[in-house]
Amino acid sequence: MFKIPTLTRLPQHKRFNYEPRHYDPEMEEIRQRIAEAKARVKADKEDENYSSQHALRGAIRRHSRLKRKAADFSQLIFIIGFAGIAYTYFTYGSTALLLFFVLVFGYIWYKIRR
Repeated sequence: MFKIPTLTRLPQHKRFNYEPRHYDPEMEEIRQRIAEAKARVKADKEDENYSSQHALRGAIRRHSRLKRKAADFSQLIFIIGFAGIAYTYFTYGSTALLLFFVLVFGYIWYKIRR
């Protein structure tokens, strides 16, 4: 027989997966000792690498914050300059375009020189 396609889902049978458990105190003690040994080894490695890795990460974070502040400041200057050029264009006309080119070349020169 052919199955008729439907838009709804028909209910499936309930599945039950039962896994019996048992408690082995010796195995539990071995697992606990292994976990403690791994924790000690990890702590030793962290103490060993602390000075170089953490100092490097801190330096990278400080450097990226300084770059971010400089970028925010230059973006602010650019926005203020662009708003000023728009204002002068509507007030004075084509003279503002000359001012715009001067500011763009000045900004490029500032970035190259830096």
